[in-house]
Amino acid sequence: MNNKKLLVFFSFFLGILLAYIYFVFLKQPIGSPYYFYRNRLGEVFIDDSEGGLFIATIPEFKKIKVDKNSFEVLEEDSGFSSNYARDKNFVYWEENIIEGADTNSFKLFTWGLAKDANSYYMNGVPLLDYILSIDSTVDIKNNSEIVVVEYNPTRYLKIKGTSGLYTIYITGEKRVEKN
Repeated sequence: MNNKKLLVFFSFFLGILLAYIYFVFLKQPIGSPYYFYRNRLGEVFIDDSEGGLFIATIPEFKKIKVDKNSFEVLEEDSGFSSNYARDKNFVYWEENIIEGADTNSFKLFTWGLAKDANSYYMNGVPLLDYILSIDSTVDIKNNSEIVVVEYNPTRYLKIKGTSGLYTIYITGEKRVEKN
């Protein structure tokens, strides 16, 4: 009789443990490539793994605080998901909140280039800050005067500001040229 009670207890305990593992530890990717994940409780995580080949790393997940009900990963024009996401309160680049980004008007174009009502963004950074990090002598005063004219995501970005046209080379030796 005692063995039967013990078996029932361990079966019950095992069932609770398996349910806990299923709902808390198993995470499903949101979009592709896989950067954001969600568990069965709706909590959102990022893949915080470092180094090595993707197939050879053990994923390390880091929980991020987002509004679970409105969280979405943004897709590029090509249909691929990105490292941009938003909820009803914030726009995110990876796990970082993009300060001042407008959640309602935020749109992702491709390969890290996005725009909202206030500014363009490159990899989660306001475009003017991105440009000034490459060349601090660029004569553009604020984000609102920048218009992206052409974008080749593997080579360059052409913009128009009130002081003229610029080509920003974004790969290899990064530099800014005034046209």
